[in-house]
Amino acid sequence: MEGVYAPRSPEVSRSVQESFSALDFEARFLALLALSTVRASGLAHVNIGRSPGLGEWISLLRDLRTRLRGTDPGSPGQRVAQTITEALARYDEGIPEAPPELRATKNLRDHVSHGGAIPDGLSPVVDALVRAISDIIAECLSDAVLTFTDDGSQELRPVVTWDNIDVSLWPFMYAKPDDSWYVYARYTGNQPDFLAFGAANYRACPGNEELVASLGLLLKPKREPDDARELFRAEVESDLKAFADVVGAPPQFFDHSHGFGYEWGKSVSEGTQLRRDYFRVGPDGPEWQDEHGWVPYRTYLRKLTN
Repeated sequence: MEGVYAPRSPEVSRSVQESFSALDFEARFLALLALSTVRASGLAHVNIGRSPGLGEWISLLRDLRTRLRGTDPGSPGQRVAQTITEALARYDEGIPEAPPELRATKNLRDHVSHGGAIPDGLSPVVDALVRAISDIIAECLSDAVLTFTDDGSQELRPVVTWDNIDVSLWPFMYAKPDDSWYVYARYTGNQPDFLAFGAANYRACPGNEELVASLGLLLKPKREPDDARELFRAEVESDLKAFADVVGAPPQFFDHSHGFGYEWGKSVSEGTQLRRDYFRVGPDGPEWQDEHGWVPYRTYLRKLTN
């Protein structure tokens, strides 16, 4: 799956944008593997957001590592906990070659996602970070046995087995008989949205009602319509649609540790500016996060309207 983000070649580096897309996927994949291992280990499940972003996946990994460290020596829980430790250590090293304010991995990633200029010479450095985390996860899985169970639907249930201990990845992931794979991304409306790999489309909404129902039990509950955050989210989405490129994809919502965000394409004279913006209901009301911190949402609207 990770290979689709760019060919793995020593002579070619991913762009910084490609690398951060791959990093998002790696954090998601490892977190879902860890959640599945928590369940298989008999530990209490941790509900996850309905539209998690990188910050939420990283926070979740830190929590799951602590939970899995208490499992039996040599168990899948210990194996996955060690993998998380190694992956987070590499993530936390950041990008020493970047300017001081951008050396933290998430700071640079958010800067790029907000449309910030990319400092020269960082493509191979960020690519090396992402490849290292990929190799750590691949090593964790290298001696596992992969099997599938078939419930009679078109969605096969993948099971990873270490030393005769099964870890079912379903319903966070599923596969199909054509060797395509699907990984939970977010909820859009009332249906879960999965990233698709090896399929004709890049996203999919499963039609398996049992899968959808089982997944829903493992996520945080939907917010009530009168929730202040939900009202703000609806306002943001309406505003973004007014500025978005009409031929591009609609703004994509995601949760993060402080509030929520949107990935979207702003229509500009040169074409489309890809953006990733973060919002929250702060102590003084609706806010947007710029490169220096949280500012009033009206400041964001003024920037959009130039």
